[in-house]
Parts: sequence; C-alpha cells; structure tokens
Amino acid sequence: MAKEQEIELRIEDFDVISQRIPLLADMKPGADYCRGLVQRGGMALLAKRLLNAGVLHQNQLRLE
Repeated sequence: MAKEQEIELRIEDFDVISQRIPLLADMKPGADYCRGLVQRGGMALLAKRLLNAGVLHQNQLRLE
C-alpha cells in the first residue's frame, strides 16, 4: 500500500508502527481472519476500524 501511495517505508518503520497499531487481522494467505475479513466487509471494514482507532487520517487519503 505504501508503494502505491509513493510513501517511503523502511523495514525499521514496521517496529515503530506495530507499537501503535493493534493487530486487527491475521493477513497471512489462508489464515482464518483473512478469510473472515473478506466475509465481514473486506478492506472497507479494515479502513473504517483504522479510522475509528485514530491511526488512519481521512484527509491524507489519495484516491486515483
């Protein structure tokens, strides 16, 4: 996602990010939560949860 939005993301950034963002879904291919996410609303649901948690800023989204 970061690459598509042209956001520079280093491997070290994942530690910083993971300390602030709770685990919302196990996104490994074939994982129970991954299948469940699709059944319960997909990425729209995930984006809404991130927005409600205050870690996704709606005014910074760029749609193309």
